[in-house]
Amino acid sequence: MNTTTIRIEDILFTIKETINQKGSISREVVIKKSNINDPKQSDTNNYIFSFPELLKKYKNIIKITLLDDIFKLNKGCFENVISLNEIILPQSLKYIEEHSFRNCKNLSLIKLPTNIIKLGEGTFLSCSNLQSIQLSKNISEIPKNCFYDCSKLSKIYIDNAIPYEGDIQFLDNITTLDDYCFERCNSIKNVYIPNTVNNIGTNVFANCENLLTAKIEANITELPKKMFNNCERLKHVILSNALLKI
Repeated sequence: MNTTTIRIEDILFTIKETINQKGSISREVVIKKSNINDPKQSDTNNYIFSFPELLKKYKNIIKITLLDDIFKLNKGCFENVISLNEIILPQSLKYIEEHSFRNCKNLSLIKLPTNIIKLGEGTFLSCSNLQSIQLSKNISEIPKNCFYDCSKLSKIYIDNAIPYEGDIQFLDNITTLDDYCFERCNSIKNVYIPNTVNNIGTNVFANCENLLTAKIEANITELPKKMFNNCERLKHVILSNALLKI
């Protein structure tokens, strides 16, 4: 294993390279602030992180670990790091800006820290290999395009309440499902939307080819436009008594 450390401003990037029997190189990146132990220099409460374009040029980065107290991931932070399979995020993280993991096509699972408050638009857009995600119970909104084209996504859960394969059960912390947020999520089979949800955008589950059942207890009076557009296998829909218009 070869190890290289790069310093960019006050951040240390430790890159570990491993060569397998076939001669292919895989890389793991560990990221920490160089001044983290110096209270005079460290301001972790407001630290916003951007993954440098310099490192995005490295091929075969399969794992990234953020060790320090990062407050926010900046817009497009890890966008197009296509080889990324696993990322470990710090508990201090509260905000993930838009498109932070867009087009990370090999990212298969992710556990969001419990302190996460907000996800940005298209956070996981086109993460086509993402299979499961653990959300923070502090998140109240699934934003626009958040999981668009996550074709293998089949599990979303809070804490350790892991649902059955293909089941999406939103708990009482969710109030908003924004436009296109689960469009083209072809591994979703069953959806339950609780009565705490009071805002649902358009095309939320459009083109979910394997969706079979939907139970909607959302506190809405009208079914949104094209909510289940092109869900050709959808057989059973249970609607809320609050609905006045379909």
